[in-house]
Amino acid sequence: MGGEGEDVYVILSGEGCDVINITSQDKNTKRILFNVVYNNIEVNHMSSNEITVVDSTDRLKKCFSIIDVNTAINEPSVSLISIDDIIFEIKFNEESAVVEKVPMILDFSKSKEIVFINFFAPKYGSIQMSEADADRVISIMDSTYSDNTIANNEDNFLSCSGGDPDYLVGRGGQNLCHLKGMLKG
Repeated sequence: MGGEGEDVYVILSGEGCDVINITSQDKNTKRILFNVVYNNIEVNHMSSNEITVVDSTDRLKKCFSIIDVNTAINEPSVSLISIDDIIFEIKFNEESAVVEKVPMILDFSKSKEIVFINFFAPKYGSIQMSEADADRVISIMDSTYSDNTIANNEDNFLSCSGGDPDYLVGRGGQNLCHLKGMLKG
């Protein structure tokens, strides 16, 4: 159970299903680190007050429940981080009446290899996500290698760390690129 102040929950593989009760009334950040690849994370609305988050490849050993769902899905201070460094929130989709993952930040700053991101073909490249999810990403932090990024149609913040030249193709929206080294494109 989280208390006042910032809380970090680490959900490891093979540990069984944990329960997180987010009852704190403060507005400090709650982070949930889930040791699962983003594409394998599935969110299920179990009841009016509970959601479960599972690894679709191992539902019984890699999972957790969040109690007090209203706090978890309505507070921007609750974020989840996948093992492949995609930071996302869980939101209630009014149109479809389901709870869903909403990716926000792709952080490849610790990557040990070149990153290729193509938001117009999001099932190819270094990350795998649906086209709808790709359009929700607002920030990308690249690796220190020669990365290739084809942005989405939304406003984006791109952090280009330098090292080898990065290649960037901007699309629609307002793209802000923070340059820390060479950029070609």
